[in-house]
Amino acid sequence: MLGPGALPQSVARVAYRLVRIPLQLIEDIALSQLDEAARTRLAYEKVLIECDLAAAHLLDDPGAAARAAALFTRTSPPSG
Repeated sequence: MLGPGALPQSVARVAYRLVRIPLQLIEDIALSQLDEAARTRLAYEKVLIECDLAAAHLLDDPGAAARAAALFTRTSPPSG
């Protein structure tokens, strides 16, 4: 049986996914035109990572956690 907070959490999860669509479009279309090391692009990607991490934690959303991890991996400079 689902707990009393399951429905609101599910609704919030869907709402976050809907809000995330235009944010992803901005990244895919506009920011992809910038150099990978451009400050604007890096700052925007950091905001997306933080939003996804917050959604993953607050909404118990594994999809958001996976997006945050993938974006972090893609934007992190290689170590070594």
